[in-house]
Amino acid sequence: SASARSGAAFALQWALLPRRRLLAGAAARRNAAAGRDASTLFAQDLGAGVIGGADAPTTALGPRLGLVYDTRDAERDPRRGVWLEALAWEGMLLSGGDFTRFTTTLRGYASPLPWLTFAARVLGERWRGDAPLTQLADIGSSFQDFTGIGGAESVRGVLRSRYLGRTRALGNVELRWRGPGFHWLGAPWQVGAVGFVDAGRVWDERAFGDGPAGLHWGKGAGLRLAWGASFIIAADFAYGPEAGLQTYLKLGHMF
Repeated sequence: SASARSGAAFALQWALLPRRRLLAGAAARRNAAAGRDASTLFAQDLGAGVIGGADAPTTALGPRLGLVYDTRDAERDPRRGVWLEALAWEGMLLSGGDFTRFTTTLRGYASPLPWLTFAARVLGERWRGDAPLTQLADIGSSFQDFTGIGGAESVRGVLRSRYLGRTRALGNVELRWRGPGFHWLGAPWQVGAVGFVDAGRVWDERAFGDGPAGLHWGKGAGLRLAWGASFIIAADFAYGPEAGLQTYLKLGHMF
């Protein structure tokens, strides 16, 4: 299958108490999907009417509200602290109908040694109302929405957005090593590496992907190259029993 996603969002945040913020704003999303290969499960379900109309583009817009609690010691590469957020988006479809998306995310960081960090993320999300399949490709975040379950932003080792459902959960664990630093072209650099395990699942009576069949996971390792104080180049290599070996190139840590 193929998908197209575009959108815009804005949010203002107010400090309620130290490290606690209220978020308010709005978002608009336009998503579309199509079965390019008749052999894929998406195309087969589309043809059988299981996910009828899923290839029709949908546009949703509406307000966002949230609470954020952040004790991280750094934003780019935290070594200690937690990030907890609870978000709600009221999406109104231009084609008619509406839905509400609730997302809760907890991230934690601990460094038992100066060169080693243990990082973990747990996320749960629930959609209520008339949520079309095309919108379910997005997972909520106060920074920017990402895709899943499956892919570089959610569960490495599972094909991108392979499993969609109105209730879903995912978890990620990483062990991050900071290697030696050096100077090149007048700028400071530092090498690093990570080992990780990702897992997630969905629940939906409409059975997008495989419905409630079970946990989908991947494991692997990656390389990191940090340039200065705010730029990280990441390469991850993950294996999952469903998709085999997958390679991901991106900027920054997953979380």
